[in-house]
Amino acid sequence: MENNDTNKSGKRIKKGPLILLLLTFAAALTVFLWYIGRFEGLGLPGIWKYTGNAETILSAPVTTVSPENEPVPEISEDKRAIEDSFSSRTNYDALKSEKNAAKMQNFYDKLVAKALEFHTSSEIEGTYTLKAYSGKLENLLVETSAKVSDKVCVAFELATTELSFEEVNTVWMAFNQDHPLYYWSVNTLAVYGIHDNEKNVDRIYIPFLCYNDYQPVRARQEMNQIIYDKVKSIAQAAKTNNSIYGQALYVHDSICNGMDYKYIDGIPDTSRKAITVESFFTSYGSVCQGYSVTFQLIMNYLGIECLTVNNLSHAWNMIKLDDGQWYWIDLTWDDQESGLIHNYFCKNDTEDIWEGSGYSKPESFKDNTFLGSQNHELSDTFPARSEHPYTGARD
Repeated sequence: MENNDTNKSGKRIKKGPLILLLLTFAAALTVFLWYIGRFEGLGLPGIWKYTGNAETILSAPVTTVSPENEPVPEISEDKRAIEDSFSSRTNYDALKSEKNAAKMQNFYDKLVAKALEFHTSSEIEGTYTLKAYSGKLENLLVETSAKVSDKVCVAFELATTELSFEEVNTVWMAFNQDHPLYYWSVNTLAVYGIHDNEKNVDRIYIPFLCYNDYQPVRARQEMNQIIYDKVKSIAQAAKTNNSIYGQALYVHDSICNGMDYKYIDGIPDTSRKAITVESFFTSYGSVCQGYSVTFQLIMNYLGIECLTVNNLSHAWNMIKLDDGQWYWIDLTWDDQESGLIHNYFCKNDTEDIWEGSGYSKPESFKDNTFLGSQNHELSDTFPARSEHPYTGARD
């Protein structure tokens, strides 16, 4: 199985009397030095956090940031159709359990509107606003900046003073889990915080990062069309089956027969091409994350409830079948070198497939690396799996 790194985060600097400020800065810097980093691995959303003055972080003043008090942009009918067809609202709904639920869901909706605008635009191209850092932290941050900025650009930015970093992180995780379509998204949460002395608030900026390959409009348009056409083709064929089980089985087999597990020099490929839906739709090949998000994407299009589940070494799916119960599906393990199997298709917790498999079956959203962070976790539990093996409709 694949291995990946652990995501890391820091603490935001607060304003206060001089001595308190110095002590706070020293403590924050210590934590910062320990936690700073980025999480790429299997493509799970990670955290890249830093603090400082805007002019030392960006190559130009922040002019592309949406005003924090701006209402959620209206979404046109054609864009709404894309959102409704290819995403789910499972994790959006889970945000209802949060203390600051209304503001978190509002921020989620802004992410949806801005991502859709960039995804579908015939004009908007990514901008290169990230640069090397200056000041006392330069030696620490230049290397981190280089790792990120040589691969990505900024699609758009949002700002908030109403949410804490932990709440922003939770919304970010929920948004990414619900939206497997955005192959161009780096899935790394790049956050910088600036204290507004005039208003005495901490303002958090969130640049939404895009891979350089998909900065040009034409590149996104071409990939979008490839994905739309192939999803529609597979979904149309799947619908010749009357049951959810039969449709899921058709999609499962189409994905497994349509690509191979991707190795580079005998090691699982964790590059972005192998961890997004691009892995299947370009026939590049995939690792577990690519299998899982591709299956989720097509299930979303079919209107079938499906989740991608992650632990620190693997990714697979949960699906709600015709009997109204939830079951596990693992396309990666069913796509064997010797041929396609169905040992991990629509299984519950009691079936004898888990021993020695390497699974750690998450019992709650907080155990899912897509949705939790070291600082904040969603409290809702995963849907309970069926207590019995599936015996419902299969046609």
